[in-house]
Amino acid sequence: MRLFEEFIDNEDFASIPRRKRALRERALAFAGELGYWRQRNRADHALGSDVQRCMMSLERDALRRSESGRLAWAHYLSPGSVLSGLHAKIVEAGDGRCVFILSEGSGSGPAAAILSGYVAGIFDYHVANGAGQTTDAAIVALIEKTNDLIEQKSFAGRFVSILVGIADSNKETITLVTAGSNFPFLWRAGQDSAEVLRLTDAPAAGSFPTEMIASRSNGFITSTFQFLQGDVFIAASDGLSSSRKIATDDDQSEVQEFGGKQIRPILRAVMRRERMALDLGLPGARKLELDFSSATDPVTDVLLALASVETVFRENVYSLPADPAVASFLSRMCPFLAAPQEPVQPEQRLPEPPRDRAKYATVAIQAVRR
Repeated sequence: MRLFEEFIDNEDFASIPRRKRALRERALAFAGELGYWRQRNRADHALGSDVQRCMMSLERDALRRSESGRLAWAHYLSPGSVLSGLHAKIVEAGDGRCVFILSEGSGSGPAAAILSGYVAGIFDYHVANGAGQTTDAAIVALIEKTNDLIEQKSFAGRFVSILVGIADSNKETITLVTAGSNFPFLWRAGQDSAEVLRLTDAPAAGSFPTEMIASRSNGFITSTFQFLQGDVFIAASDGLSSSRKIATDDDQSEVQEFGGKQIRPILRAVMRRERMALDLGLPGARKLELDFSSATDPVTDVLLALASVETVFRENVYSLPADPAVASFLSRMCPFLAAPQEPVQPEQRLPEPPRDRAKYATVAIQAVRR
């Protein structure tokens, strides 16, 4: 656009007919309008970022870990340039329990950020009233209240996928309620395998009133699973499985999706402390091998492994990524990336990463062996 404006300014319009002078004026007006909207978008992004930082502290620490008694937990937020409606939080509930929420508002921009802050405020108020608010019935009431408040506020065309749960180390159970979220995973230490937890599904919060949902289906219902010592629970927002890249082969391009099927082999490699080879998708390029034999903390290693593999999938990295948490993890698990690299040949030069980096949240809870 700048070169276009310079071209217009340098032209001698004295000899050009009146119609072309009008075209110049129109083009300059369009350039000014474009500049206005760019400035407004930057202001809207700054406003939405301020809202998120005020209502949620997760933006400041991409990876956060805690533990209490026989439970350890962590959540991770993938950094990106697109303002999103993500929220993840895990709170100690006493008596060997913790309660968590993983939510993702539709769309992006300031409206999505405000909506996520709205959901975060409801959750914080709910769990702040003591252990009585973190029973199985209480988390159902939490989703019902959130659903009705969003629906009544009439956020035009907006809805929120929510997963709420309670992990109880004394009962050795994990109880979950979903409103349009992805099904989570559970690593069974005793069976040395991962399984998808099939929940009683319900529409995303804000889509319909709770009474209508209950009349047409079972409504928001809890699902309870065994959660034994050594087990690890993992949940991810839709942004992880829907992460995409454009792959080019023989002058043909196709859009490839990360997909939920990638999650299970990653969990298996981390929990078994095995090696995992990743294809960079470049002609003549070597595969990238991750060695998880030195993994020591399942709750953080699983989340960082998911983030690392997704980053390699999306950006085809040949060097450490910008995210410090992922870069530190990859430098430990992949010595090839940590070592100085030989220059990449022109035919192997990597494409520029997309500007709208995928943004997602993940949650992990472990029943620690004692």
